[in-house]
Amino acid sequence: FQGLNVFLLEAFRQFGDVLGVRMPDYETGVEGVHFAIDNYVQNARKHTATVEILNVETSGQTIAADVKVTNRTGHRLPSGVGFRRLWIEFLLIDSTHGHDRIIWASGQTNAAGVLVGGDGRVLPSEFFEPLKRDGRTGQAYQPHHRVISSPEQVQVYEELTCDATGRFTTSFLHRAQDVKDNRLLPQGWSAAGPDPAMPAAFVEATHPHGVGDDPQYADGSGSDIVSYRVTLPECFDCKKLKLKATLYSQAWAPYYLRDRFAEIPEGPEGDARRRLFFLLSHLKTEGTVIDGWRFEVAGDEKEVTEADEKPAITKKRCS
Repeated sequence: FQGLNVFLLEAFRQFGDVLGVRMPDYETGVEGVHFAIDNYVQNARKHTATVEILNVETSGQTIAADVKVTNRTGHRLPSGVGFRRLWIEFLLIDSTHGHDRIIWASGQTNAAGVLVGGDGRVLPSEFFEPLKRDGRTGQAYQPHHRVISSPEQVQVYEELTCDATGRFTTSFLHRAQDVKDNRLLPQGWSAAGPDPAMPAAFVEATHPHGVGDDPQYADGSGSDIVSYRVTLPECFDCKKLKLKATLYSQAWAPYYLRDRFAEIPEGPEGDARRRLFFLLSHLKTEGTVIDGWRFEVAGDEKEVTEADEKPAITKKRCS
């Protein structure tokens, strides 16, 4: 059961007296939460997922790269409750002046762990802002991406559900419709299930939602490939850049916390939520493994070389 929820362990470590968690072992007097956090981190980073940057190509001022994320667990990732999420941060880094400078990014966050766009503003998809498209109203969210070409697009592995009114909900009681479930499937997964005798309803419960016609995602390999296609200004040399891809995790997505702390009732009924709000708003993440309200799971870096230059940018591979 050593998963990715080091967020909760850090809250226990800092507020054990309030949350009723005994810090010292009653026999040895040693505070074991530090060892528990270390074990969680080691397990998460060795046995959870891998990230690989593949097929780097440049053509003029356009740079292309595929990022492959592979699930190493025996279940969907992230698992359990639907407000956990993983996402890819993809960076183009210029080091020509003796220091690293990010010149393009997808998946960056602010200090509160909220995804931001190229202008540093919170993405509308983070809190499901109202959206009008093709004459219809809806709510903004990040769909499952096969190709990303804008800082406003982020590959987020998550489960999103709507209530009976069509609004996104984090309530277990109001779940009515699955809109998106692109959590990484385990290796060996099959749309037909493991055994013909298994009831269809059980098999369908493992099916992804909202992934479109992405054949590689559901091919049983437990992996996903996202193609990044970026065109840079003439002032940058694509062949002198470094690429960095990192898979991050959050046990509590920002929209989940927003829902918990909105419209807290007065009086005793709201005491527990007010207490939780106080604790989490005072949780110190700087210098911890959840610095910036995000936990690093896996990553990869690659420098662009002359050999990566191609006469034309190829389309995304599905294998």
